[in-house]
Amino acid sequence: MNIRVRQLWAPVLSTFLISVAVQFAALRVPQVPPWVFFAWNGVSVVLAPLWLLALPFIGAMGAWLSLRAGGSARDRLLAALGAAGLNAAILTLGVPVGMIIERQFSLRI
Repeated sequence: MNIRVRQLWAPVLSTFLISVAVQFAALRVPQVPPWVFFAWNGVSVVLAPLWLLALPFIGAMGAWLSLRAGGSARDRLLAALGAAGLNAAILTLGVPVGMIIERQFSLRI
């Protein structure tokens, strides 16, 4: 395995998969209601408070995995922020693409 993959990409992808699994589990807990934000065009964003509380610990686990692989401080920082960054990128790209693909949304601005 390449050293860049071992120090950066493996911790980022593993923390991303763990954060998605925690988000799925957090949305299934009936005691804590999710936060739902509605946009003006009908798009809604659902956030789980338990998932938001777990994200710093998931990022710390990614930084620890990068440290164990011998990553530099920059690699550890990127590994810690990787799960949140990938989720933000998917959200940022997913909403406009969803608006284009779905037929019920109006594309007039």
